[in-house]
Amino acid sequence: MTKGKSRAQPSDDLDRALTAFLALALVDMGREREALSLTLEALTPRLPRCQRSLGNYARALLEGD
Repeated sequence: MTKGKSRAQPSDDLDRALTAFLALALVDMGREREALSLTLEALTPRLPRCQRSLGNYARALLEGD
């Protein structure tokens, strides 16, 4: 998520912190669905199970807008 870094590259701790604050800012702006989607996308790769299901749900949240 940092400048000059591809989203396809592995995330580091700074990226996760930036994602968390971006999600909070989105909530403050009334964009809760986008914030939840972003949070789920950041969390999904770290889960032992249900990665595909949560990833699909995160994307579906944005399609509802």
